[in-house]
Amino acid sequence: MKHYHFNFGVSDQFGWGIYGFNLVMEAYLQKLFVPIPPLSGINFSIPLDPISQHIFNTLALTWKSSPSIRSGDAVLVGLGNAGIQRPVSQEQVKQIGLIFFEHNPMSEDDVKSLREFDLVVAGSTWNFNKLKEFGIDRSKLIVQGVNSELFRPLPKRAMKDRFVVFSGGKLEYRKGQDLVVAAFARFAKKHRDALLMVSWNSPWSAQIVSSVNLSKVTKPIRAAPDFSSSVANWIHENGIDSGQFMDLGVVPNRFMPEVFREVDVAVFPNRCEGGTNLVAMEALSSGLTCVISRNTGHMDIVRPDSCLPLTVQRPVAPPEDFPNSEWGESDVDEIISYLERAYTSPEIVDPNTARASVAEYTWSRAIRTLYDCIEC
Repeated sequence: MKHYHFNFGVSDQFGWGIYGFNLVMEAYLQKLFVPIPPLSGINFSIPLDPISQHIFNTLALTWKSSPSIRSGDAVLVGLGNAGIQRPVSQEQVKQIGLIFFEHNPMSEDDVKSLREFDLVVAGSTWNFNKLKEFGIDRSKLIVQGVNSELFRPLPKRAMKDRFVVFSGGKLEYRKGQDLVVAAFARFAKKHRDALLMVSWNSPWSAQIVSSVNLSKVTKPIRAAPDFSSSVANWIHENGIDSGQFMDLGVVPNRFMPEVFREVDVAVFPNRCEGGTNLVAMEALSSGLTCVISRNTGHMDIVRPDSCLPLTVQRPVAPPEDFPNSEWGESDVDEIISYLERAYTSPEIVDPNTARASVAEYTWSRAIRTLYDCIEC
């Protein structure tokens, strides 16, 4: 069986890590290939279930005995926005780039580097179309998966007396949490039972949180001794009472269903997504009413009747440090309008329709398709 080496982590705390975990599991369960991750990149915040742990223990024997790249192997390289490195030249080894990017247009140097990969896999239709425009002909579209067995509709348990608005993803300008804060601050003054529940932490919070201040929608976020204090102060300065805000901190992926069961509306006014937005996909799979910006990678999950689409998408003023053609600026008033509609009509989106909109995007299908593309 061939070995597939990959350079991104295996974790329950961030997108690439969740991709890595499902890559390992599906490769093993479907008997497709032997997945070999960077051993230093395996990091779970909570213990694995016994069966998954057994699989990892079994694979660990191979990882220790066959760490080097052999002829006929494949190397999967996780790629992002800029500074894309050319693949290392090795004969008889397929080098595959897995890319989720938001910079548009891409620099000439990055385009040249991408052309040297045997295959570049795009995580959204928007990314795939951009690659074609850049002349990356050896490219394929493979949308990441969602675990529909884990993320499923569940009844409320602890927040039956609150109208819970959820916002997730690492806190940064691109994700648009400033728009959520501005909208919720006005909405919450009218509805005292409203609660903004957030999961904004990431391993890179300290480095990227200041990007929120590129926006003039809210008062700026200020540095504090720790991330949670920065967020709490920012929320308070923008007019949201502490009793109407809950910061969940770092939530392991396998605990997110316990969060989503309490949520009435999830809001994703992201200015851009290179992929399809894994958190939004998991929310839809959980049957939640989701408010989603109709732009870039989100277009793969905005379906008729499956969500509340933010159709007002104004051009985004370009920050100096990255190009953002085709990004979209959602309208705060439209977000508030959707929150009001969901407040008065709890079943404004049918949970089964929301769930069905991402049913085709399974991790089993995604990893099998990846394998088929590499081996064809």
